Amino acid sequence: SLGDLPAGCLAGILGWLSPRDVGRLALVNKTFLEASRSDAVWRRMLPPHWKEVVRDGAGSAMDVYERLSVGVALCQIYWIDRPTGGVCNMISARALRIVWGDDGRYWDWRSMNGSRFDEVAFLRDVCWLEIRGSFSGYLKLGSYRVSFRLQLLESHARRRGRGGDWHDDAYGWEAQPVIFSLSAPPSSTRERRRYLASARQLHRGGQSGIDAADLAAARVVEDGWMEYDAGEFCVEDEDFPVALEFSLVEIRGGNWKSGLYVDGVVIKPTFL
Repeated sequence: SLGDLPAGCLAGILGWLSPRDVGRLALVNKTFLEASRSDAVWRRMLPPHWKEVVRDGAGSAMDVYERLSVGVALCQIYWIDRPTGGVCNMISARALRIVWGDDGRYWDWRSMNGSRFDEVAFLRDVCWLEIRGSFSGYLKLGSYRVSFRLQLLESHARRRGRGGDWHDDAYGWEAQPVIFSLSAPPSSTRERRRYLASARQLHRGGQSGIDAADLAAARVVEDGWMEYDAGEFCVEDEDFPVALEFSLVEIRGGNWKSGLYVDGVVIKPTFL
């Protein structure tokens, strides 16, 4: 049986399983428990070039994995999905290039429930919406999705932030769709046109008057935040850094818009 194998051989086998399965086998008996704690198991779970992220990564490979599953904050947040081992990244709104983002007449910076960061961007009033960003780094082999994490307020509704202040209404989003784009060489730039919706509109589905494709492109994640997909890409060589450029733009309609919160951009495996 597997339990009769030498500890080194058993650890080598466990290293090919998912983190969730390793945890389940650790409950079987003492032999599996000891093998599940081996560095040989958890080194295979760690993403490539993890030492560039956890520079003070003293301790066992299992300790490093646990730390990454909580998340490491850089100019972005980097974490591992604990059950699957999927590598995730999130770039904050502050790290994005927002046209007029530093002009208080058009954009504001506030704290909001459910955000992974201390502050998010709030759109006060613009007729030229343009947000761009980029990512460069190493990822595991597999398929990934790039999504903007947004929150659109309900019309004629107000929301309270962490500090207790009341926020403004949303308007101007029905006239034109926004354009999400992703450039992931060697593929060409791909664009998706989507009308934004609030979490309540998404739950109402067909009664909201929003096209089914727009509803399918958005996912409610927590506290009213939604993820809108900009596109997908594949990593075929984990020793070669990924270079991405992405954007959210609406500049053709000329109509004024307000009431949009921008938390950042999420990059994570498509199976999550």
